[in-house]
Amino acid sequence: MGFWRRPSFSQARWIKFNADITALKARLGKLSLSDLQKRRAEAIAYASDLMALARLADQDLRRRAIGEDRRHEGLPEIAHWGYRPDALFQPIEPATTVAVQSPFDLKGGLKIFHDCAQSEIILRQTPRNDPHASAPFAISLEVFRFDGSFLSMALDVPRARAASVKLSDILQVSLDISMDFPIDLYARVNVIHGPNSEQLVRKMEWHNGRLSAEFDMAYSKVNDKRIEKIWIDLIFERPSMNLLQMGDFLVVCMPRAEL
Repeated sequence: MGFWRRPSFSQARWIKFNADITALKARLGKLSLSDLQKRRAEAIAYASDLMALARLADQDLRRRAIGEDRRHEGLPEIAHWGYRPDALFQPIEPATTVAVQSPFDLKGGLKIFHDCAQSEIILRQTPRNDPHASAPFAISLEVFRFDGSFLSMALDVPRARAASVKLSDILQVSLDISMDFPIDLYARVNVIHGPNSEQLVRKMEWHNGRLSAEFDMAYSKVNDKRIEKIWIDLIFERPSMNLLQMGDFLVVCMPRAEL
Protein backbone atom coordinates (compact mmCIF):
# COMPACT_ATOMS: atom_id res chain seq x y z
CA MET A 1 0.00 0.00 0.00
CA GLY A 2 2.90 2.36 0.82
CA PHE A 3 4.20 2.49 -2.75
CA TRP A 4 0.85 3.53 -4.21
CA ARG A 5 0.50 6.45 -1.77
CA ARG A 6 2.27 9.59 -2.91
CA PRO A 7 5.42 10.07 -0.80
CA SER A 8 6.30 13.30 0.93
CA PHE A 9 9.76 14.86 0.75
CA SER A 10 10.75 13.55 4.20
CA GLN A 11 13.80 11.27 4.31
CA ALA A 12 11.88 8.57 6.20
CA ARG A 13 9.13 8.45 3.56
CA TRP A 14 11.67 8.16 0.71
CA ILE A 15 13.35 5.24 2.53
CA LYS A 16 9.94 3.58 2.87
CA PHE A 17 9.23 4.34 -0.80
CA ASN A 18 12.43 2.55 -1.90
CA ALA A 19 11.65 -0.43 0.35
CA ASP A 20 8.14 -0.68 -1.14
CA ILE A 21 9.56 -0.78 -4.66
CA THR A 22 11.90 -3.62 -3.70
CA ALA A 23 9.02 -5.58 -2.14
CA LEU A 24 6.80 -4.96 -5.18
CA LYS A 25 9.46 -6.24 -7.57
CA ALA A 26 9.55 -9.52 -5.66
CA ARG A 27 5.74 -9.85 -5.96
CA LEU A 28 5.35 -9.06 -9.65
CA GLY A 29 5.73 -12.69 -10.76
CA LYS A 30 2.91 -13.75 -8.43
CA LEU A 31 0.34 -11.26 -9.74
CA SER A 32 -2.43 -12.24 -12.13
CA LEU A 33 -2.27 -10.89 -15.69
CA SER A 34 -4.96 -8.28 -15.03
CA ASP A 35 -3.31 -7.14 -11.78
CA LEU A 36 0.06 -6.95 -13.50
CA GLN A 37 -1.37 -4.80 -16.29
CA LYS A 38 -3.00 -2.52 -13.70
CA ARG A 39 0.20 -2.14 -11.69
CA ARG A 40 2.16 -1.41 -14.89
CA ALA A 41 -0.27 1.40 -15.84
CA GLU A 42 -0.11 2.83 -12.30
CA ALA A 43 3.70 2.72 -12.30
CA ILE A 44 3.90 4.53 -15.66
CA ALA A 45 1.51 7.24 -14.46
CA TYR A 46 3.41 7.57 -11.19
CA ALA A 47 6.76 7.84 -12.99
CA SER A 48 5.29 10.51 -15.26
CA ASP A 49 4.24 12.54 -12.20
CA LEU A 50 7.71 12.25 -10.69
CA MET A 51 9.39 13.34 -13.94
CA ALA A 52 7.05 16.32 -14.20
CA LEU A 53 8.02 17.27 -10.63
CA ALA A 54 11.72 16.92 -11.52
CA ARG A 55 11.28 19.18 -14.57
CA LEU A 56 9.52 21.83 -12.49
CA ALA A 57 12.28 21.68 -9.88
CA ASP A 58 14.91 21.99 -12.63
CA GLN A 59 13.18 25.05 -14.10
CA ASP A 60 12.94 26.67 -10.67
CA LEU A 61 16.62 25.97 -9.94
CA ARG A 62 17.64 27.62 -13.23
CA ARG A 63 15.37 30.62 -12.56
CA ARG A 64 16.77 31.05 -9.06
CA ALA A 65 20.36 30.78 -10.30
CA ILE A 66 19.68 33.51 -12.86
CA GLY A 67 17.93 35.55 -10.17
CA GLU A 68 20.85 35.27 -7.75
CA ASP A 69 23.17 36.58 -10.48
CA ARG A 70 20.95 39.65 -10.85
CA ARG A 71 20.70 40.49 -7.14
CA HIS A 72 23.83 42.63 -7.27
CA GLU A 73 23.35 44.23 -10.68
CA GLY A 74 23.23 48.01 -10.95
CA LEU A 75 25.19 48.71 -7.76
CA PRO A 76 27.65 51.63 -7.71
CA GLU A 77 31.25 50.40 -7.68
CA ILE A 78 31.81 52.05 -4.30
CA ALA A 79 28.77 50.43 -2.69
CA HIS A 80 29.27 48.48 0.54
CA TRP A 81 26.19 46.39 -0.24
CA GLY A 82 22.87 46.32 -2.04
CA TYR A 83 19.65 44.51 -1.21
CA ARG A 84 16.53 43.56 -3.17
CA PRO A 85 13.49 41.78 -1.67
CA ASP A 86 13.05 38.04 -2.15
CA ALA A 87 9.58 38.55 -3.70
CA LEU A 88 11.33 39.81 -6.86
CA PHE A 89 13.41 36.62 -7.11
CA GLN A 90 11.29 33.76 -5.80
CA PRO A 91 7.70 32.76 -6.60
CA ILE A 92 5.12 33.55 -3.94
CA GLU A 93 1.96 31.56 -3.26
CA PRO A 94 -0.61 32.49 -4.30
CA ALA A 95 0.70 34.66 -7.12
CA THR A 96 -2.52 36.75 -7.03
CA THR A 97 -4.33 37.96 -3.92
CA VAL A 98 -7.63 39.84 -4.05
CA ALA A 99 -8.75 42.16 -1.23
CA VAL A 100 -5.26 42.34 0.30
CA GLN A 101 -5.46 42.56 4.09
CA SER A 102 -3.08 44.46 6.39
CA PRO A 103 -0.44 43.47 7.17
CA PHE A 104 0.11 41.25 4.14
CA ASP A 105 3.37 39.30 4.25
CA LEU A 106 5.09 38.57 0.94
CA LYS A 107 7.86 36.79 2.91
CA GLY A 108 11.53 37.69 2.84
CA GLY A 109 10.95 40.81 4.94
CA LEU A 110 8.49 42.52 2.55
CA LYS A 111 5.01 43.48 3.81
CA ILE A 112 2.08 45.65 2.71
CA PHE A 113 0.18 47.86 5.16
CA HIS A 114 -2.99 49.92 4.85
CA ASP A 115 -5.91 51.04 7.00
CA CYS A 116 -8.79 50.48 4.58
CA ALA A 117 -12.11 49.49 6.12
CA GLN A 118 -12.80 47.51 2.93
CA SER A 119 -9.80 46.48 0.88
CA GLU A 120 -10.11 46.90 -2.88
CA ILE A 121 -6.46 46.12 -3.57
CA ILE A 122 -5.21 43.31 -5.80
CA LEU A 123 -1.62 42.06 -5.48
CA ARG A 124 0.04 40.15 -8.32
CA GLN A 125 3.45 38.64 -8.82
CA THR A 126 4.23 38.16 -12.51
CA PRO A 127 7.28 36.59 -14.18
CA ARG A 128 9.42 38.81 -16.38
CA ASN A 129 10.85 37.16 -19.47
CA ASP A 130 13.29 39.99 -20.16
CA PRO A 131 16.85 38.62 -19.63
CA HIS A 132 18.03 42.20 -19.00
CA ALA A 133 15.51 42.86 -16.22
CA SER A 134 16.97 43.47 -12.77
CA ALA A 135 14.80 40.69 -11.28
CA PRO A 136 12.87 37.68 -12.66
CA PHE A 137 9.55 38.75 -11.10
CA ALA A 138 7.56 41.97 -10.82
CA ILE A 139 5.09 43.00 -8.13
CA SER A 140 1.95 44.98 -8.97
CA LEU A 141 -0.70 46.63 -6.81
CA GLU A 142 -4.01 47.38 -8.49
CA VAL A 143 -5.98 49.79 -6.32
CA PHE A 144 -9.64 50.55 -6.91
CA ARG A 145 -11.69 52.57 -4.40
CA PHE A 146 -9.41 53.45 -1.49
CA ASP A 147 -11.13 54.44 1.75
CA GLY A 148 -7.99 54.42 3.94
CA SER A 149 -5.51 57.12 4.92
CA PHE A 150 -2.29 55.29 3.94
CA LEU A 151 -0.88 52.52 1.76
CA SER A 152 2.72 51.45 2.30
CA MET A 153 5.19 48.70 1.51
CA ALA A 154 7.82 47.89 4.14
CA LEU A 155 11.13 46.11 3.55
CA ASP A 156 13.28 44.81 6.41
CA VAL A 157 17.01 45.20 5.78
CA PRO A 158 18.85 42.00 6.82
CA ARG A 159 20.27 42.37 10.32
CA ALA A 160 23.94 41.98 9.36
CA ARG A 161 23.67 44.65 6.67
CA ALA A 162 21.74 47.00 8.98
CA ALA A 163 24.37 46.67 11.73
CA SER A 164 27.13 47.63 9.25
CA VAL A 165 25.66 51.07 8.45
CA LYS A 166 27.77 53.99 9.69
CA LEU A 167 27.22 57.75 9.97
CA SER A 168 29.71 58.10 7.12
CA ASP A 169 27.34 56.22 4.79
CA ILE A 170 24.48 57.12 2.47
CA LEU A 171 21.44 54.88 2.08
CA GLN A 172 19.89 55.05 -1.38
CA VAL A 173 16.42 53.70 -2.13
CA SER A 174 15.41 53.33 -5.80
CA LEU A 175 12.50 51.83 -7.71
CA ASP A 176 11.81 50.68 -11.24
CA ILE A 177 8.08 51.42 -11.23
CA SER A 178 5.29 52.34 -13.62
CA MET A 179 1.88 53.84 -12.84
CA ASP A 180 -1.32 54.38 -14.75
CA PHE A 181 -1.50 57.83 -13.17
CA PRO A 182 1.44 59.66 -11.56
CA ILE A 183 1.33 59.90 -7.78
CA ASP A 184 3.84 61.01 -5.16
CA LEU A 185 5.92 58.36 -3.41
CA TYR A 186 7.89 58.85 -0.20
CA ALA A 187 10.65 56.69 1.25
CA ARG A 188 11.11 56.49 5.00
CA VAL A 189 14.14 54.93 6.67
CA ASN A 190 13.41 53.64 10.16
CA VAL A 191 16.33 52.84 12.47
CA ILE A 192 16.22 51.17 15.88
CA HIS A 193 19.44 51.92 17.79
CA GLY A 194 19.55 50.79 21.38
CA PRO A 195 16.50 52.14 23.23
CA ASN A 196 15.99 54.89 20.64
CA SER A 197 14.56 55.12 17.15
CA GLU A 198 15.02 57.49 14.21
CA GLN A 199 12.94 58.18 11.11
CA LEU A 200 14.21 59.89 7.96
CA VAL A 201 11.70 60.79 5.22
CA ARG A 202 12.37 61.90 1.64
CA LYS A 203 10.13 62.41 -1.36
CA MET A 204 11.26 60.14 -4.17
CA GLU A 205 12.29 61.90 -7.39
CA TRP A 206 12.73 60.64 -10.94
CA HIS A 207 16.33 60.12 -12.06
CA ASN A 208 17.39 58.16 -15.15
CA GLY A 209 14.00 56.52 -15.42
CA ARG A 210 13.84 55.43 -11.76
CA LEU A 211 12.35 56.88 -8.61
CA SER A 212 15.01 57.38 -5.95
CA ALA A 213 15.80 59.03 -2.64
CA GLU A 214 19.06 59.34 -0.69
CA PHE A 215 19.56 59.48 3.06
CA ASP A 216 22.81 60.93 4.41
CA MET A 217 23.24 59.22 7.76
CA ALA A 218 25.59 61.98 8.93
CA TYR A 219 22.55 64.25 9.35
CA SER A 220 20.73 61.76 11.56
CA LYS A 221 20.91 61.29 15.32
CA VAL A 222 21.59 57.58 15.01
CA ASN A 223 24.13 55.89 17.27
CA ASP A 224 25.74 53.74 14.58
CA LYS A 225 27.44 51.54 17.18
CA ARG A 226 24.04 50.36 18.47
CA ILE A 227 21.98 49.83 15.30
CA GLU A 228 19.70 46.83 15.81
CA LYS A 229 17.22 47.11 12.94
CA ILE A 230 16.56 49.12 9.77
CA TRP A 231 13.48 48.93 7.59
CA ILE A 232 12.34 50.98 4.60
CA ASP A 233 8.76 52.17 4.12
CA LEU A 234 7.48 53.12 0.66
CA ILE A 235 4.47 55.40 1.13
CA PHE A 236 2.02 55.77 -1.77
CA GLU A 237 0.08 59.06 -1.81
CA ARG A 238 -3.55 58.92 -3.03
CA PRO A 239 -3.27 55.48 -4.69
CA SER A 240 -6.96 55.19 -5.58
CA MET A 241 -7.88 53.92 -9.10
CA ASN A 242 -4.30 53.18 -10.09
CA LEU A 243 -2.10 50.30 -11.21
CA LEU A 244 1.39 50.33 -9.70
CA GLN A 245 3.86 47.88 -11.27
CA MET A 246 7.22 47.50 -9.55
CA GLY A 247 10.02 45.73 -11.38
CA ASP A 248 12.81 46.62 -8.94
CA PHE A 249 13.19 47.74 -5.34
CA LEU A 250 16.84 48.36 -4.48
CA VAL A 251 18.45 49.56 -1.25
CA VAL A 252 22.13 50.51 -1.49
CA CYS A 253 24.60 51.47 1.24
CA MET A 254 27.62 53.44 0.06
CA PRO A 255 30.18 55.81 1.60
CA ARG A 256 29.41 59.52 1.46
CA ALA A 257 31.81 61.76 -0.43
CA GLU A 258 34.54 63.30 1.68
CA LEU A 259 34.03 67.02 2.25
